[in-house]
Amino acid sequence: ALLDGPAWRGMLQRLVWRNPTAQVDLAAPATLALSPQSVQLGAAELRARQTRLLLHETLWSAQGWRSRAEFSQLQFHLVRPESGGPALPAQSLSLGGQWDLRSDEHLNGRLQVRRDSGDLWLPTEPAQALGLKELQLDVQVQQGLVQAQAQVQGEQLGRASASARLMLQRWGELWRPARQHPLAVQAHVDMPSLAWLGPLMDPNLQLQGRALGDLDVTGTLEQPLAKGQLQVSNLAVALVAQGLRLGDGQMKIEFNDSEARLTEFSLRSELRTRPKDARLGDAVIGREPGRLSASGALRLSDGRGQIAFKASRLAALQSADRWLLLSGDVNLVTAWGALAASGHLRADAGYFELSASTPPSLSDDVVVLGRQGGPSRNLRLGADMTADLGDHTYLRGRGLDTRLTGDLRLRMESRGPLRLTGSIAARDGTFDAYGQSLSIERGIVNFQGSPDAAGLNVRALRKGLAVEAGVDITGTVSRPQVRLVSEPNVPDVEKLSWIVAGRGMDGTSSADSALLVAAAGAILGGSSGGITQQLAQGLGLDQFSLGNGGSGSGSLLPSTTLGGSTQGSRDAALASQIVTLGKRLSADAYLSYEQSLSGASNVVKLTYQLSRRLSVTGRAGTDNAIDLNYTFSFN
Repeated sequence: ALLDGPAWRGMLQRLVWRNPTAQVDLAAPATLALSPQSVQLGAAELRARQTRLLLHETLWSAQGWRSRAEFSQLQFHLVRPESGGPALPAQSLSLGGQWDLRSDEHLNGRLQVRRDSGDLWLPTEPAQALGLKELQLDVQVQQGLVQAQAQVQGEQLGRASASARLMLQRWGELWRPARQHPLAVQAHVDMPSLAWLGPLMDPNLQLQGRALGDLDVTGTLEQPLAKGQLQVSNLAVALVAQGLRLGDGQMKIEFNDSEARLTEFSLRSELRTRPKDARLGDAVIGREPGRLSASGALRLSDGRGQIAFKASRLAALQSADRWLLLSGDVNLVTAWGALAASGHLRADAGYFELSASTPPSLSDDVVVLGRQGGPSRNLRLGADMTADLGDHTYLRGRGLDTRLTGDLRLRMESRGPLRLTGSIAARDGTFDAYGQSLSIERGIVNFQGSPDAAGLNVRALRKGLAVEAGVDITGTVSRPQVRLVSEPNVPDVEKLSWIVAGRGMDGTSSADSALLVAAAGAILGGSSGGITQQLAQGLGLDQFSLGNGGSGSGSLLPSTTLGGSTQGSRDAALASQIVTLGKRLSADAYLSYEQSLSGASNVVKLTYQLSRRLSVTGRAGTDNAIDLNYTFSFN
């Protein structure tokens, strides 16, 4: 009905709200009245799976609003079920409660929340329960004055309770805590285990320890005054994937008026794993455990403060392929919403082993729905750190075995890109390639900005020969440039022969020549697939290759015999090398041209695939023929 006013009064027959994880439906029709001055919904019931919300009274007007309702079986999770983590049990925490709130010039009413059934489950593999036994929250508001009581108890949580008294002020249509009105908060925690906190912060993080604390806060939100302390005993921290394991720790935070002071923080790192390098023995590593300590303070009003960390031979990494001892100082300058780090770190000893191949990873433009992103951009991060690789840091893998030295400076302004300055040098290193050991005469990586733009200055030679040949690598990490070098200087083909075969071209055989062709493509080709592939792509071809050929194999192979024996001279070896250009005309047809590197022998071939096993090849040129090929394979 459209009434005077104008106002509309009728029935809300159907209401559906959908999101990716649930659907909310109106259980039964409800009365609804609309006008420019007010909106009033009659008694209504909303359902989402097993959750029920009974709206006894819902009213909005220009003078204020009122809401009176109760709910039951409201499912609560520490992580969203759709976030891609482990499957959560059906007995998740169910909450029940009610509220009766009125808002006009002041906010009045009451809110109550309680645990109905179920438990909180950690996102681990497999999921673990907190053993929650009790959870209660009671909030009363009278003339904008809030008095709240909360209590929680569980097998892993232990017991925690808190009470608060504060004033609310209007903020548009909403209410928020008044920052200049008196504040009173009391809290007590007795937590027998911190193990449940690790998976919430990071699936790779493990925590141990017992927390016991009391806190009494007065003053205002702008200028809070606190009394009390929080003490953690038997503290242990572990990052499993990185092999970081710190234990036998203690932490104590004292709250004194307007600041929180870290008066005690210490952790010890035992040497659980030894590096797989004999150069890092007891004389370098030692037997004493490493230590990490910290102290500092920050203001409660704005979070401004400083925390100083000191590491002494701290075993930061202890895994089979990553091992590192660190010493140094790091100073953190804090504020609510900002963090800046400065200091100096030195590697007392280190061993890093590169895997044979890079592990597969998703492209940067792939977005996995439900997966949490990186750190929040609301936190402003800054850094100005220096790092010294020391005298005992070793790198091995992918043919490289060397000691690393150098100094780096890491800088990052608030929400800006990471910048590196300095250089890393390879000392007493070797590089294995094609069965040969090349000595690294010069191996320097210079950083002047982005890590991807680091400049390369590397020379590796095969030593102990009449001609010491090798490669020079320059350019940047993202665009390296490789060229052949030798002492004394000889033509490139000779340099390549000395690297691969250990002798000049005069002593190479046909097998050596084929190996030289493959080596040239690998050494000079870079990450784009080799120089021959680059030429093929530039010419618009599908194939551009150098190799052996033979008429018996269906390819052109100029060969000569004399007195019944195959010619074995260097010329014959060169004559067996051919250049092949190829282009696929269709899924079944392939056209190619083969040219001998010695003489005028050449042939054009057209191959057509009649079936999976049967093909026909027509050849014209030095060798004219039609071949019918049947292919089969067996073990």
